[in-house]
Amino acid sequence: MSPSAQLPVTAVGVVALGVLLGRAAMVVGAVVLILMCLLAIHATLQDREAARWDAERPAPVPVEPDTLVEPYPLSPAPGGRRFRRARARTRMNPA
Repeated sequence: MSPSAQLPVTAVGVVALGVLLGRAAMVVGAVVLILMCLLAIHATLQDREAARWDAERPAPVPVEPDTLVEPYPLSPAPGGRRFRRARARTRMNPA
């Protein structure tokens, strides 16, 4: 067989291969497009849920420094024995 006789078969094969690759690319592109749309919908729903959760959460209450609760009393309780002793010491030595 001469090379010119095989040329049309090769051209048909290349065209057929191009058509198959083109269709495969379209299918892959369509799948990627669908997945991106689903991802966008999912992100939108998450944003809405987060915004609703933030709206339902109460606002933080500012805490004044004088209203902080100490984990344990740093000074003796007024009226107690230790308080009276400490007060008596400060009366004797005010410095």
